[in-house]
Amino acid sequence: MKYQKKDCFDRIAEKMREHRLIVAAGVDSLEQEKCCDKAGCDLILLYPTAKYEHASNRFLAGFLAFGNVNEMMEQMATDLMPMMNNQNLMAGLNGSDPFKNDRILLQKMKEFGFMGIHNYPTMSLVDGTFGMNIEYLKSGLDKEIQLLKKASEMGFHTCGMVSTQKQALQLVRADIDMIIFYLGLGENPEHRGVSNKERTEQDIRKLKELTAGIRNISKTIPILFFDEQLNTVNEIKTIIQEVKEINGYFLMPVTQKPFSHRQLQLEIEQLLEICY
Repeated sequence: MKYQKKDCFDRIAEKMREHRLIVAAGVDSLEQEKCCDKAGCDLILLYPTAKYEHASNRFLAGFLAFGNVNEMMEQMATDLMPMMNNQNLMAGLNGSDPFKNDRILLQKMKEFGFMGIHNYPTMSLVDGTFGMNIEYLKSGLDKEIQLLKKASEMGFHTCGMVSTQKQALQLVRADIDMIIFYLGLGENPEHRGVSNKERTEQDIRKLKELTAGIRNISKTIPILFFDEQLNTVNEIKTIIQEVKEINGYFLMPVTQKPFSHRQLQLEIEQLLEICY
């Protein structure tokens, strides 16, 4: 398996020109990867979180004291990459780790055959006073951007997940290849007691705020979003058609319990049919 950054660029750029939805998915198992690949997912982001599926929320691995995600990523790649024949795989790496060697870590990812790098776990999702302290110490997104920029120099496609407009503009100015806006994992307090229509309207307003100004810097960077609280493809379609700067959606089958392969495949196929 050999990754080609140019091939990824060309394919995504073509979808954007034709106003067809870009669909990415975050997975942590061979079964999920095969399902997403079969359904035609544009990009598949691999997370080393399967070990923690019985934890309260395995998506928190790397934020809480579950383990060293970069070491877990290497082990997962050792176990699974020989059985994967997908050229659209991206590795989730913890850029804020102060003890990693960027060049050695990225070289290993290249040898495994990943075509891209994604900043997950990301300190950009840590808010409040603690998040401000991390930012002040330049121990969060700044270090993640350094890793992503190094990855880009080595020929990787780069994808950054953020939760604020300021963070997104940092990624754009650093020439990161793709942005994912994170609107919520699990129950969002802003969504309590509201209808599906009201929740969708909240997401539309939020995304318009988040994407404001980005196109003044870059006309071509793909912008995706994710919100686990969206229940139907129609809700996603409504948001996509209302927020003109959005080009794609990020699925998280890694968080779905129980996990239905058929349901996921149908959802991906329906999303891929969306035009905006």
